[in-house]
Amino acid sequence: MTLANTRRLNDCPVLFDCYDIYNCGVRKTGIYRIYPYIKVNNLTSVLVMCDMESSGGGWTVIQHRNRDNPLVNFNTTWDEYKRGFGDIKGNYWLGNNAIHKLTTTYNNSLYIRMESTGKKSYEMQYSSFSISDETDGYRLSLGEKSGNIADNFRLGHPVVNHTFSTFDHDRNRCAAKCGSGWWYYHCTLSKEIKALESKDQELKEGDIRIQQELSNMNNRISEKQFDTFKKEDINSLRNDTFTLNQLFDTLSKEKNTVESKLHRMEKEIKSSNIEARLNVIENTFWNFSHSLGKALDDIREDQNATNIQLLKVSPIFQSEPGNQEM
Repeated sequence: MTLANTRRLNDCPVLFDCYDIYNCGVRKTGIYRIYPYIKVNNLTSVLVMCDMESSGGGWTVIQHRNRDNPLVNFNTTWDEYKRGFGDIKGNYWLGNNAIHKLTTTYNNSLYIRMESTGKKSYEMQYSSFSISDETDGYRLSLGEKSGNIADNFRLGHPVVNHTFSTFDHDRNRCAAKCGSGWWYYHCTLSKEIKALESKDQELKEGDIRIQQELSNMNNRISEKQFDTFKKEDINSLRNDTFTLNQLFDTLSKEKNTVESKLHRMEKEIKSSNIEARLNVIENTFWNFSHSLGKALDDIREDQNATNIQLLKVSPIFQSEPGNQEM
């Protein structure tokens, strides 16, 4: 409560509920002190959470239940529900005695807001709302409903005009089975809710497994692409080696042919005693033979380099039978 709000409230009469605080000019949602028993000359005060923003503001919060807040045990006794329990800043129940006084002294409406785990909001409102006193079992009365939530107080779980139940004050044993105090007609709906929650949890776990499997598949696909790239690289090297081998064989045959011709011409020249022509021809052909030899040496160096690369990468993969040209 801010200082400004405190001064404004000090100028107001005794505040019966959050609607009185709202009409006193306060617009900040927060914890305030109200006096629900003032009409019977009882100045006992109650701390409540006032919602000054939702649906026009001025709402006295009688229950707040959020799984993200510290846990409060709602499967508690009749006396606890009578007095109220929990953490006013988190999960709590205002108390059936206070709710009775708040809802029977003046006409009241009931506003319900729920939020799914997917952060989707649902709202509904009843034109009137009250519960009777303890001697009548805090019997529930509701007016007409509006909003985007099914009217389970009347349809799937018709509890209007039913009394309140707890596990130690349980007329149909639903409170013990469902694990919470409430107005029960039968236990079916709560069982269905628990079954849906269980199914929702299964779907969440299944979604996690699917995401993990997709991640594993993506990793396997990436590894496969890497393997394919490596295999293509090896095949390219093998093809280069095969081409070099063919070129080496061709040049070797040409060199042998030239050398054979040279020797044959030497014999012919020597037999004709033409020494000058022999020297010219001999120098010409030996120069040509030397050039061929150098070209073959260069090819051998390229071939050796290619074989070294193959040796480096081949142990990673098993050689394919159709590529054994070397």
